[in-house]
Order: sequence, then C-alpha cells, then structure tokens
Amino acid sequence: MYVSLDCKEQLQILDDKLEENDMKIKALIIVDSGLGRFGVEPENVVELVKEISKYKNIELEGISTHPGQVYSSQNMDDVKKIC
Repeated sequence: MYVSLDCKEQLQILDDKLEENDMKIKALIIVDSGLGRFGVEPENVVELVKEISKYKNIELEGISTHPGQVYSSQNMDDVKKIC
C-alpha cells in the first residue's frame, strides 16, 4: 500500500498508528503542480524528505504530482503544451 503525503504534520500520527499495528508503509510525496489545490510546494520538497526520513515505519518511495491543468486537453499535443 502507498500513501501520498504533502505535509509533515501528518507524519507522527501515521507513524504511531503504523507502530501500534506492527506495519510499515510506502509513501509518495505529492507536489503541487500549480493549481494550489493540494501537494507540497516544490521548494519545500527537500524539507519534507528530511522529515519523512525520521520515521522508521514510513518508507519514501518517490514523488508524484497531479497536473489537473490537463483535464481540458483534447490530445497528447495539448498535454505536452501544458506540462
């Protein structure tokens, strides 16, 4: 199972629950891709990586984003222009 993380405030609670249940989880940092709806700001990614590394039950697997700007795209050329 993977979980997407975008702030350090959720880490301690998550790690505590994982510890209580003898579980580990893989995590992705979700990065705000410009719409400001969710995700960590790109300039704060390194700080969040450092925070996640403090918790033994949360293993960082990578980074993802959700480019909602592409919803209006009609084809791959439109997507490429946005991204």
